[in-house]
Parts: sequence; structure tokens; C-alpha cells
Amino acid sequence: MRVEPGLDQAGLIAVLEREYGIAIRALHFYPTDFTGYNYVVECLEGERYFLKLRVESERQSYVAGSAEFHLALTDQLFTSGILSQIPHPLKTRRGDLQAGYGDYRLALYNFISGRTVGFDGVTGQVKARLARLVGVLHRSISTLKLTNLFVERFQAVFAEDLIAMLAGLEAIGPGEREGKWSLRETLLPRRSQILAYLLRLKELQREVVSINKPQVVCHTDLHGGNLLVDDSGNLFIMDWENAMIAPPEHDLFFFAGEDDFWEVFWPNYKSEFSAGTLDSRLLGFYCYRRGLEDLSEFMARILSGDGDEARDLADLHWIPGCVDELAQVEARIANIGKRFM
Repeated sequence: MRVEPGLDQAGLIAVLEREYGIAIRALHFYPTDFTGYNYVVECLEGERYFLKLRVESERQSYVAGSAEFHLALTDQLFTSGILSQIPHPLKTRRGDLQAGYGDYRLALYNFISGRTVGFDGVTGQVKARLARLVGVLHRSISTLKLTNLFVERFQAVFAEDLIAMLAGLEAIGPGEREGKWSLRETLLPRRSQILAYLLRLKELQREVVSINKPQVVCHTDLHGGNLLVDDSGNLFIMDWENAMIAPPEHDLFFFAGEDDFWEVFWPNYKSEFSAGTLDSRLLGFYCYRRGLEDLSEFMARILSGDGDEARDLADLHWIPGCVDELAQVEARIANIGKRFM
């Protein structure tokens, strides 16, 4: 869990008040496990906002993202009325979507009061509602006026680091920090299996770069941790930092292997966006890439030694599931391939 950075809160408040023309009562740190630092901004008149800070000098996540693109995207989606159930950045007095504070870049968002759906809360009803929102998002490509597009390049930037981290597991001794030793014991027996998955990803990567399929606006991270139900019962899609222009499969791979995909998600999605077929190679590429990306991120955080014991335990909790899900990808590819033969 991220801890509050050692910054001058009074200075940050002064910047926010100057840039956004608001009067602030207090900032409340909002800890998360992800990159950047978040605060709830409480104003004198009772309004609340959500503040996101990022440090560009920090080690970046393996998952690609563009602040300029996702800020402009969410601003247009909201202000145009295309998709209102999202957080959106407020503009500064100069009309910018972000501002600077020392080494930080900051963006101020509307505050959405509600509860996170969570990884175990994506029920059939939630999937149906989410599918319609995703359909609206995917069809928005024809009406948005976006510049500085952030476009899928089908890269796997983590690959060399993953190979190196796996190679280094054997050198970790029992005298190392507990998190590192547990990582070794968890992954060393599965090292050859993980390398085989990486080879399969590279095979699919060579195939998908030549697929000529229309691309759409994708969120790319549609899990339950990024879904929120507000106090009125509306479903919101949160955390757009990794949005990009990509094939629809980049969003749909989260759901395409589930038992109720064809009965629940697919018809609701198609009611908003007249999708054609799904390409099993693209779905397989995204399944492998996401699983190996996540695994690489967990490993890098543990091996860097930046986190504490609680952070290590949280990352170690997810790692076996990552590897187990990778073992299911070929079956998912085969099932989608049969559907659209």
C-alpha cells in the first residue's frame, strides 16, 4: 500500500487554489497499491474533488499509458455527453487538464461517492451494465475529436526484464528479505512454464501485428477494482490511465473466456456497438500479455525492495493466480476460434 509522499501540503494546496480557483479546507491522503499518489480534496464550501499526483521520475509500470491522451479522452467523453459514468478532469483557470507542482504532475477530478465493485463483485447484472457502457465507448471513436492519439503497438516491453528476473531467482538466498525468498520459492519451480508462455506470446505478437481490424477507444483495464457503484446505484468505469486506441479485443479479453459471456456480456455489448467477429489470436495475445505484464510488475516491485512486508504479501498473493490463469489461455483461444469458424 502506498504511503503519503513527503511533500509540502501547504504548498500543494496553494497551487491547487491558484490553478483551479477553489478554496480548500483539507487534503486527505487516499492510499492505493498503484502508481502515483491520490488525495480527496475537501473544500470550504463543502465540495469534494479527487486529486491524482504522479512523479515522472519514478519507475513506470510496464503497462503503457499516455497522460495527455487519457485526460483529453475522459474530458471529451464526459463533456460531449457520450459517456457520463466516468471520472473526468477539471480544467485549470488557463484551460489545461493538468498542472505542475515541483516534480509532480497533478490532475483534479470530480469526486464520485460510492463503493468499489471489487474482483468478486462482477455479477451477471454488473456485466450486463458494463457491457453496454463498453459498447458506447467503442462506438465513440466515430465522434470524438482527439489529437495526440495513443495507439496500440502490440509491444511486450516487460519481456526482457521478465527473463532477467526469472534467471535471477536461483541466486536469491534464505538470508534475503522474506518477500524475495517467498518469490523464489513460488516461481522457481514454474520458471520453464512461464518462459513457455512468453514464447507463445511472442508467436501471437508476430501474427497480430498484421491483422487489419478497425480500432476503437479502449479502457484496457476493466476489472472489478476499476468499477464503482455510486450512491444512486449507477455503475462507473474508473482509472483511465492506460486507455488507448486498439482493437475491441483489448477490452473484451477480460470477459470472453467466462461461462456467461455469450448469454450476458456479448448481447448487451452488441446492443450498443455493432461488433463483428472476435479474433481468437488477438484475444490470446491480450490474455498472455496482461498475465505476463502483471506477473512482471509484481516481481519487479518485490525485487526492487521498495515495498514493505505488507506490500510484498499483497503482491505474492496474486502471483499464483496469474500463472494459473495463463494456463487457461489456450482453451480460451480454442473456444473463441470455434465460435467464429
